[in-house]
Amino acid sequence: MVIRRWEHEVFDILPQERRANIDIVSSAYSSVLGDKAYLSMPITSGKRYYEILDHYGVKTVEELEKKIPGALREEIIIPNIDDGKKFAERLAPELDSSLIVPAIFEARRQRWTQEEYMVLWLRLLTKSVKEIYLLDGWEYSNGGAIEFARGLMIRYRFIEERNDRLLIYDHKKRPVSIEEGARKLTEAIKDLTRRGHQTSTLRKELGRVAGIAAYCNDYLTSRDKWAYHANGIGLNSGATITAAKSVGAMIALTRD
Repeated sequence: MVIRRWEHEVFDILPQERRANIDIVSSAYSSVLGDKAYLSMPITSGKRYYEILDHYGVKTVEELEKKIPGALREEIIIPNIDDGKKFAERLAPELDSSLIVPAIFEARRQRWTQEEYMVLWLRLLTKSVKEIYLLDGWEYSNGGAIEFARGLMIRYRFIEERNDRLLIYDHKKRPVSIEEGARKLTEAIKDLTRRGHQTSTLRKELGRVAGIAAYCNDYLTSRDKWAYHANGIGLNSGATITAAKSVGAMIALTRD
């Protein structure tokens, strides 16, 4: 089963110079041989983002910047980056793999958009990362949810370039299952909805996570296909699908 991926669509419509920049950076990362691990961490969103919005009584980053100019960078982005770097410094010596830390790479002067950063990270995840480590609170981060869903698509072999089983761990180096990730996303969505925040990206990625479970659980999926995607991996399809349904997430493997 081949899925047209979001980063391909975004990359294809970028100006040639912007695409070339992503290619150059991606090539530089590829020049590092050996296994690679990836730290999934919030930068522009996450728990701190919603706490700051609540603190100032606003619901969007636009409202925040209008009320407190510079708050996004000073009160959300910089503290998130600092937390990510500190965690990475503790984690890296414990790993046998080279650790990719998104917080360390910055293309602010080149005016990279969030979409361009995400294209780069998803490309690296898909091509060469062997294991993902999720920073505590990842389920509140739009990027964290996207990266978790991509990791599962690789683990369950829905990405044509990969045939291995990518490993996903939490901040304590414990394996994260598909149902555990779905549960955390569901709890975050319920919490943010109760607080009046928009959760469309989290719901979309939860729906895609549940889509993996639904495909593997579908009676129309042949035994051979099931064995290719899910054999040898624990998969509680029922719990994952139920979690997605409880918050109205649209269950589908495609992004849109």
